[in-house]
Amino acid sequence: NQYEADFILLYGGISRANNQIETIDNVAWTEAQKTQRNQLLGEAFFMRGFYTMLLTQMYGDVPLITSTTITEEMQQQVSAEEFIYPQILSDFVSAKNLMKPERANGSGHADKFCAEAFIARG
Repeated sequence: NQYEADFILLYGGISRANNQIETIDNVAWTEAQKTQRNQLLGEAFFMRGFYTMLLTQMYGDVPLITSTTITEEMQQQVSAEEFIYPQILSDFVSAKNLMKPERANGSGHADKFCAEAFIARG
């Protein structure tokens, strides 16, 4: 079933984004690498927000997963209006605040302007 496959793929993306958000500082970043670290972290927030947005658009109320440690409570569907959309907006704002504007230029990576565009859609 394609709907089930999409559901699994999108939650897989959210899991990878959560992993990056939680483990990015396992690397000993130098001061010179701070911009790169922030860009990568911003991209992870952007992708988590984007995948969550797609899930919500496709399925409505869904479980909101914001951690690699999934509790029983997180497995329950929650209100998109009350919980999911505010989290999506928060992820896009975090992405905007972390990413630099000049990255994308056809590279396929999200950048600050991409995050701002999704914030404006909200």
